[in-house]
Amino acid sequence: MRCLFEIYSDKLVRTTIAEGSPGGLRGMHINSGSRAKRAGRDPLTGLAGYAAFRRALERALAEPPSSPGGMVLALDLNRFHRVNACVGRRSGDLVLRQVAGRLSQAAGASALAARDGANRFLFLLDENGARAAGLPSVLLAALASPFHQDGVTLYLSACIGIARFPAHGLSADEVCASLDFALAAARLAGPGSIRDGVYVGSREREEACLSAALREAIDTDRIEVYYQPQVDLVSGAIRGAEALVRWTDPVLGSVPADTIVRVAEETGLIGQLGDRVLRLACAQAQAWRRMGFREFRIAVNLSARQVRMQSLERVVLDALAQTGLPPACLELELTESVVMDDISHAVSCLQDLKRHGIQLSLDDFGTGYSSLAYLSRFPIDTLKIDRSFLDVVPGSAQAAGLVGTIIASARVLGMRVIAEGVEREAQVRFLALSGCDEIQGYFFSRPLPAAQLTAMLVARESLPSRLRRRALGMPTLLLVDPDMARRCELLALAAPLLDRGGRILAAASAAEAIRFLGELPDLIVSAARLPDMPGTAFLRITRECCPATARILLVAESLGEGMPPAGAGSADVSLPWPDGRTALLEAMRSILSRDV
Repeated sequence: MRCLFEIYSDKLVRTTIAEGSPGGLRGMHINSGSRAKRAGRDPLTGLAGYAAFRRALERALAEPPSSPGGMVLALDLNRFHRVNACVGRRSGDLVLRQVAGRLSQAAGASALAARDGANRFLFLLDENGARAAGLPSVLLAALASPFHQDGVTLYLSACIGIARFPAHGLSADEVCASLDFALAAARLAGPGSIRDGVYVGSREREEACLSAALREAIDTDRIEVYYQPQVDLVSGAIRGAEALVRWTDPVLGSVPADTIVRVAEETGLIGQLGDRVLRLACAQAQAWRRMGFREFRIAVNLSARQVRMQSLERVVLDALAQTGLPPACLELELTESVVMDDISHAVSCLQDLKRHGIQLSLDDFGTGYSSLAYLSRFPIDTLKIDRSFLDVVPGSAQAAGLVGTIIASARVLGMRVIAEGVEREAQVRFLALSGCDEIQGYFFSRPLPAAQLTAMLVARESLPSRLRRRALGMPTLLLVDPDMARRCELLALAAPLLDRGGRILAAASAAEAIRFLGELPDLIVSAARLPDMPGTAFLRITRECCPATARILLVAESLGEGMPPAGAGSADVSLPWPDGRTALLEAMRSILSRDV
């Protein structure tokens, strides 16, 4: 004979079953004595309580290896708090009694039914056959018809997690852990979902501990932000920084950033984590601006789940409002995979953010499956070249050519370019000569706490002068034209002139172009008609700011008459387009080949 379950009441109730007899749990019952709680039963529903369920599971697991094993199920009622809100908690308890009655009847005498907490029910079967396989659907069907309480008709739904033994665990702890994972997956899938568990070994236990520790760290404000400087290749100055999440747990130690983000996304904590990092970063950037670094720009990463959140725009605007940081000083970084996952949603989301003046950056460009054709659809301000391309630069001609193409194409689209993961001086020289705007990486600085970056800013630490673009003798061309097709033509015309190293800047308006004047371009080629002012007026401004810069004004044939001749206060040369293509090429070759 074997004893499966023991539940204590006023008197001991023991179910004994002949060794080897089928239906090991059949005939199991709980004494209906008055002391239900002491008996291991749930006082509200009369079902077994968790302690009794646990003892029964441990006994089932102690069966010989030759036994067929069994199955446990966890059923969770969806949004039962709405029932309490509708009919009151007292009547809600009466509904729970109805639920327990239906579920117990549906499970039958071969299963042990238990209640674990307010809305969760547990079931134990000592078989894995057809009856066990069909039980989840039977339980959900039992809840399908409406419940009636106090004249109110109520409809309930549930989700179910399943764990099987010995497949999903050899101990009660392992089986229950697998059951918890399965139920969590069913909850994420939505009402009516059924999910099977997996074996929860040491790795899964570590993940569970990590999730719990991360939740506590967020709740107790133990998440930190470090900052990695972004350095301008023209001036050598620090222009901004990328905010990077850091977390050191007293037990787990320092947890890698990618692990923090992954666990936060898997456990639904990414919203809270992202909100904290964003607010800390905005507050710190505003503190640096108050110290006199008015143009300082802070970059904050967005995960895939954050982009899908309907509240993203509100969260970002709230952070800016509470810290006082101007929108133009915040740059939100998205990876290529996030943008390409749902293009229409990404375009809408980015346009909403861009409408407020927030800067947008595309991280890890070139590692996924997006193209420059797709890129033109997004309101992106900055491209970040992935570090994987730079590992073999400048030694690999193929990689160097690809990086150069990305930089030149970004220029035509009016985007700034940042290279991340820069660790060697040779990489810095190559990027400067290729026209990259900024670098980020261990060559200049590793990620730092705010206090250490503050010290660098105050000390005016910068890139060595020998590595700045002007010191390397690299010519710079600025193209200003609202017509994308013509900008591409001009790029194709000018690119061969810069094959030994050079930089092309592109802008669609005078306002955009004026931002580049601080880079002291060697040559400016401007269309006669710009959306915000005449080309002649723009070039007149450039003469005051950049007296050493050469200027060419492109005019349509029909507008050639009456345009200023060379040196007439704005352009050095006025050329017709497209008929003056050859003359333009010669003028650009002459100017860009000068020693600088």
